[in-house]
Amino acid sequence: MSSKNQIFCDQLILGSGPGGSVVFDQLTSSGFAPMIIEEGKSADDKAFQDNPAKLTFKYYRNGGVSPILGSPIFPHGEARVLGGGSTINGGLMWRTPKNIKDEWHKPLKEVGINDNEIYKFFDDIDDYMKIKNQKVLSNFDLDSDKLLSGANKLSWNVVQARRAVQSCQRSNQCGAGCPSGAKRSMIKSCLDNGLKNGGTIKTQLRFEKLITSNSKVTEVICTDLSKSPYEKVSIMPSDIFLCAGTLETPKLLLRSKILKAESLRLGLHLNLRFLAKFPDKINADLGTMFTYQIQEFLDQGIIIMASNLRKMYLSTILSKLNTSHNQKILNNYPYLGLYTTTVRPSSYGGFFKLPFIDAFPYFYLNKEDLANLKFASIQSSRLLFAAGAEWVLLPFSKPQFATSFDEACNYINNADKNDFDFLSVHAMSSLPITNKKLMTNDGRLKGLTNLYISDGSLLPSTIGESPQQTIMAFSHYISERWINRHMA
Repeated sequence: MSSKNQIFCDQLILGSGPGGSVVFDQLTSSGFAPMIIEEGKSADDKAFQDNPAKLTFKYYRNGGVSPILGSPIFPHGEARVLGGGSTINGGLMWRTPKNIKDEWHKPLKEVGINDNEIYKFFDDIDDYMKIKNQKVLSNFDLDSDKLLSGANKLSWNVVQARRAVQSCQRSNQCGAGCPSGAKRSMIKSCLDNGLKNGGTIKTQLRFEKLITSNSKVTEVICTDLSKSPYEKVSIMPSDIFLCAGTLETPKLLLRSKILKAESLRLGLHLNLRFLAKFPDKINADLGTMFTYQIQEFLDQGIIIMASNLRKMYLSTILSKLNTSHNQKILNNYPYLGLYTTTVRPSSYGGFFKLPFIDAFPYFYLNKEDLANLKFASIQSSRLLFAAGAEWVLLPFSKPQFATSFDEACNYINNADKNDFDFLSVHAMSSLPITNKKLMTNDGRLKGLTNLYISDGSLLPSTIGESPQQTIMAFSHYISERWINRHMA
């Protein structure tokens, strides 16, 4: 490899999502000059004024459809853009739920971590991400208002959404990037700060393999996707922070033969989607992702909320129905609301690694997970009918229209796991920091003195909520430990 394709640096950060961006910001603020590299392209607010379908194809890995193998096979949405998931999500920022903090307290303590040293960063994150309760506007977000009405009738716990969004313009395409510039992503916070403080950002560099020698990573082999034809680039760092995400971090370690597949696991949240028709027009396309979240079953790993609605977002549903049912849905478009129920499974998946090809993630539902999917579906149906829905399209691979709560219960109770249609957008806990065999309590991968993990992989388990703020808090903790040691 020619010298022009060799780069030397002190601290190298692989991945620019919430985990890597926090490390970048914290190191530069302490006088270090790290380099952060990202496989995806950079994007500004103007870029997100394009068609959401094109944006999904451009800024998601595999065009937004990365399959998770199992029974059934289902898609996972994974960012491939500067800023990672923060660039193309709804800007939702939830602190770690109390039941999860209680669950994590003992295992964290057993590996020598005082959990207050992680959660103490929540106030700082609130401040620099400008997190506030989503402002409610009259005559907008009526799909969320329906949930509030149903929850009040059932006396269920409901809270306002916490978001890193200022003056939301209700563009209704949160998951494809915010065209108004209202969302405060990592690009507008940690990455911008890191650049101002002397850090370096390089995009369109795909990391292929880590080369190790004498218990250190000595070289990172990359492919420069901005060149035609593609060119190989070799980066020689002193320390590496691997922040490629819960799927890509394990894949890189497997490709590099640093870990074996049986050492890893995969935690996921499962999203069910419900389409509901109301007697009055709610014009759900005039809104944001959601303004209220139902947390009645948060301790059971279930949350319910509205979702962005555009006609194009109905395409996967329409593709499974006949022409008359499609027309029934499209004719009632102003009366429709699209809703998401997130379920925290009790089981974990993992990774298949076969010779000469990349690893494949897998996840299989167990009996308890199926029971939770049914319970979540029944409670979601109960809520929507309490909110006044005339019919609810249930989240099955062969969608079923239910015109009453009793009818919905009948369909759901008689379903098996392959009847459900779900997807995932939250993956975590593939390399939990509480795993003493793999990790040290400062985020270093055992067996290598200069490789640190700082992304969703580190979380001790799945959390049942959007994990961005929790990932950022753990990354603050990893950064602080590293900085204190290197400045001592």
